[in-house]
Amino acid sequence: MRLLAFLLPLPLCFSCLRYETSIHFTKEEVTITIRPSTVRVDGEYFFRNRTGQSTLAKLYYPFAVDRYHPYPDSVHVEGLDVAKCGDGVTFILMFEPYETKEVRTAYVQRCYVNHARYILTSAREWGEPIPEALFTVIGPRDHELTVSYKPDSIIQKDRNVVCYIFEENLLPEREFDVWWTVP
Repeated sequence: MRLLAFLLPLPLCFSCLRYETSIHFTKEEVTITIRPSTVRVDGEYFFRNRTGQSTLAKLYYPFAVDRYHPYPDSVHVEGLDVAKCGDGVTFILMFEPYETKEVRTAYVQRCYVNHARYILTSAREWGEPIPEALFTVIGPRDHELTVSYKPDSIIQKDRNVVCYIFEENLLPEREFDVWWTVP
């Protein structure tokens, strides 16, 4: 998963900053949709406050930005304000004691080559595996897709080819890459 957190217990007090595992990243579900010269990434991320204290978490959501993949044209985090920060965005979540939150994101990015990258190795910053991760890659039926993680299944659905990848206890060693060829 790509979200990193910087935790600040409430009330804000620099003498009691906690960067350990107050917030647990429990699950991610990501859909990557390939279209001519763009990719759309929709994500659902689940976090749980492990403590009996209210906690404020500032999360960083990085994007793969390089000469072939410019900064996304649009970025949306449902119900939250985002601030551009380097090659990503930040946003703040407030957690009540033991609360679980779902964060929904979406972004559209141009691709100048037949390749898309989803930043996944940043999940290592959480210090423990993500218990569940589901990735769905959707491309036009006439495209041949290659994915850097082994698909559990590939199906033809309507005018698309759909790859499903499910990972348990994911502590990623590499990014999530998708390549495609067009006939």
